[in-house]
Amino acid sequence: MDDKEYFQFWHSAQKCKDNGFTTDYQMGETYDEFQIRIKNRQQFSRMVIKLFLNEFNRRHHSHMTVSEYLK
Repeated sequence: MDDKEYFQFWHSAQKCKDNGFTTDYQMGETYDEFQIRIKNRQQFSRMVIKLFLNEFNRRHHSHMTVSEYLK
């Protein structure tokens, strides 16, 4: 991964950390649809953060986990 991609992932990971785990109810949406959308967003956010941390840990010889990153 080159520096440009790395910083794009870093920016995306920060956005996910800041607001990737929250979402608003949309009008006309059922409760089940809302729950599925939240779960999908959480999984996507964790995936983006994990991809960023893979490269971060490689570059810095560290072992930071998603949970540690989200603290």
